[in-house]
Amino acid sequence: IPLWAARRQNQKNPVYLLAIIEAISILGLLGPSLNLTGLWSALLGFTLGGSFGLALLFIVLRTKDTETANELSGVSQSVGYTLAATGPILFGAFYDLTGAWMIPILTLLLLSAGKAVTGRIAGADTYV
Repeated sequence: IPLWAARRQNQKNPVYLLAIIEAISILGLLGPSLNLTGLWSALLGFTLGGSFGLALLFIVLRTKDTETANELSGVSQSVGYTLAATGPILFGAFYDLTGAWMIPILTLLLLSAGKAVTGRIAGADTYV
């Protein structure tokens, strides 16, 4: 994904593609059949890995010099890893409160929509 996205003038379409595939995967996990769970999980893993690579690519593409890249990297990774560390705790808390997986999985769907919105901004061909 980062190789493909780096060749483009802006990275909005790769972000949108990843967000759409992620949303489809999450909706697939909500389906009644367990036959395709492996497919939905694999697609979800692909989109999450591609999104992580794209996020690291944005640090390089959106900065003009190494000092700015260092600063952007520090801020974005600090915030990102903090959110990643709290995510499983919140996900488990939602499950404990509701006793079902519907709310936690719908939360993931909401986050994938947020990824598309923020990706539109991050994918624009501008510098920080």
